Amino acid sequence: MEKIMETKTEMNNQEETARFRIERNGKYGFIDKAGNEVIPCQYEKAGVFSDGRAWIRVGDKYGYIDPSGQVVVIPCKYDEADSFYEGVGKSASSTRRARL
Repeated sequence: MEKIMETKTEMNNQEETARFRIERNGKYGFIDKAGNEVIPCQYEKAGVFSDGRAWIRVGDKYGYIDPSGQVVVIPCKYDEADSFYEGVGKSASSTRRARL
């Protein structure tokens, strides 16, 4: 069963790029406005896009992707992650916290 989750609209190179988070078989990914899967359902968890990034969880670690889904902006090496806001994101590992 497929579920469409939250929506967030991003501006990218003067064009509107909407990404809709979906869940399929317990994995998360994103579709575009036309319903095309642009980021495959491959993540254990995923946040909505904010400031051009969405947090994702792979295994037990968190990182960030951009709206194209082809680039992992920040690798999955953190124990926690939060959405970006005004260019700043928060992540933490077992030994330290970081503002990204």
